Amino acid sequence: MATTESTTTPSVGFWTYLRNKDIDYFPRKKLRYWLLGLVVLAWTVQNFEAFKAGPVLPYIFTDFHTNLTVWGYLSAGAGVATAAGGLVMGIWSDRIGRRPIIVWPVCFYGIIMVIGAVAPNLGIFALTLFLGALVVAGMAPAVTAACRDLSPQTGRATTFGWLGFAYTIGALLSTWVAHLTIPIWPGFRAQYWIGAVMSGVVLVILAIFYRDLSPRIRGQILHDQAEAMNAQAHELGFSSIEEANKTGNLVFRDWRMWVLNGVVIFWGVAYVTVGSYVPLYIVQYDNISTASSAGLASMFWITFTVALVFSGWLCDRLQVRKIVGTLGGIATGIMFFVIAFLPKTHSIGELSLIWAITGVCAGFIYPAYTALISENAEAISPFGVGRAFSLQMPLGLVATLFLNLGLPHVVGDGSGWPTWMVISAICCLLIGSSIAIGGVGPWLSPSRARNKKIKVEDPPVDAVGA
Repeated sequence: MATTESTTTPSVGFWTYLRNKDIDYFPRKKLRYWLLGLVVLAWTVQNFEAFKAGPVLPYIFTDFHTNLTVWGYLSAGAGVATAAGGLVMGIWSDRIGRRPIIVWPVCFYGIIMVIGAVAPNLGIFALTLFLGALVVAGMAPAVTAACRDLSPQTGRATTFGWLGFAYTIGALLSTWVAHLTIPIWPGFRAQYWIGAVMSGVVLVILAIFYRDLSPRIRGQILHDQAEAMNAQAHELGFSSIEEANKTGNLVFRDWRMWVLNGVVIFWGVAYVTVGSYVPLYIVQYDNISTASSAGLASMFWITFTVALVFSGWLCDRLQVRKIVGTLGGIATGIMFFVIAFLPKTHSIGELSLIWAITGVCAGFIYPAYTALISENAEAISPFGVGRAFSLQMPLGLVATLFLNLGLPHVVGDGSGWPTWMVISAICCLLIGSSIAIGGVGPWLSPSRARNKKIKVEDPPVDAVGA
């Protein structure tokens, strides 16, 4: 970004930014990472909301005299509400700024959690599911836009990598908190009160410490981005940015891009199965208590988080994506097959180990896959990256509907869980094959491949001397 005296950080104390309602300079160093940390904190609330019910589904079914089939319909409706909320609030975030769309949904979420905690019947409880998905999940466009504002040129991949932590931290909190508190406060309502308290704490932190960039600074960032895009368009031989932008539609005509984005369907099924239904599976199939099942599910999220960071570093270190993502999908599929054919067991240690290993394997999928989407789209057209990622929205909705409408019919009274684990295993194998077929890039590290080529093609030194 072009730096001028009016856009660089003034030489004042760290907390002086709180004196104004917005920040009229581009934050650097500590302030930048502090603001990004607040954005991640807000996004953690959304992901806690997404998986909060998973660990306490047995209690919800008992309290409201319902079953897995009805819950599947409710979850499918919540998935549609999530897509609608993202569309509406994405438009609002550009009109009224990021801060209102980040802060106020957290406030509304606290109110929704209170209503869920005291809900007298399934109808009112279902309403909280839809409202929570509509309001809180709608934060996604504002959160990603805020990250973009704070990382206009350098560090964007790292920034979004840290934002990815919110997914796993939110899921880990939902399972770990349930594991610790269910023995003290049995039932699902306590978890909703905890969610309300958590959102209240986060709301206070965001209201006091989070500030949006001023319209002037956001406009400067967009202006600099537009200048960079214009320069890139001219370098590539286009007469105007409008002509260059049209080439972005080429990503929709590339069959490999569709195959690669198909990962969203298979990943959505396997990933949300773990987040939303695995605690119930452990209770029904292995006859383990609700609190212990939440603790077992948290083992997946702990190792998944660590593997997520390591695999991202490994991809960048070796400059390979396909082999990492492909092997991650295959290994996760193998683990789901192990789980599917595992005899019923009451061994907490055995189940903990299995789900921990599954988390490690699954952590090698997402970083490699998203990197391939971005790089493959740029190879087709540098102006089509956003459109390549936009394919994930309708495909993700397909995954949501397939999972929540299909799983209850397969599982039935609980005897069909091994069959669903086989379906999840197949989805993971399809992730690996989609990355292998749809991804464009080297299988081996470019440096290793180059060294191997030199060894094959270069004649021996003695032969040269002869």
